Amino acid sequence: MELSNAFKLAIPLLGNGIEYEDINENKGFVGGYFIDNNRPYLDRHLFLLYRTTTDKVGDVSVHYKLREFNNLYSWKVIHIKGIAYTLYTFTCTKAQNHLRDGRVLLSLKNKTDVLNFWQSRDAWISNNVLLGTLYVEPDNRSVPEEDYYPEEDWLSKIKGELLKSSSPFLFGLSLTTIIIDSFEFMI
Repeated sequence: MELSNAFKLAIPLLGNGIEYEDINENKGFVGGYFIDNNRPYLDRHLFLLYRTTTDKVGDVSVHYKLREFNNLYSWKVIHIKGIAYTLYTFTCTKAQNHLRDGRVLLSLKNKTDVLNFWQSRDAWISNNVLLGTLYVEPDNRSVPEEDYYPEEDWLSKIKGELLKSSSPFLFGLSLTTIIIDSFEFMI
């Protein structure tokens, strides 16, 4: 996925722990967004979308790292076209909110963080960040629409799986796992 210039400037402002390698397709990164139409009340947040199904240890380490960020608002597993993804929601700083609207008002420290993050990997960043106040296109892209699962179907599937379980321990474990997977985790 091609990131907008506004989002390229916003990512390094997430915190000191974020690295360029963390937003790589090889690590499961799918996209970054300022808007989630599924949750419009989160209007001043930043969203990172990652593949949930990973087969590499490095992919899993990114998930653990992101869950340790101080500005992590929540994370949840969502399904898009039948594929599971993890959506991380971060509370935006004032500078990130301005970027969403197309205004670049970065302090010298923020500019340094952006340049250190991207180094010379992005020509637009390298050429424009050290200028004064500059303009970027507002980023109005949203997290892709989630799959709709009617509640009746979801509950009947759970009930069927739980009835197949013969052990009380497995019954409790299955129910706990299903409940955890279906809710957004608030930090």
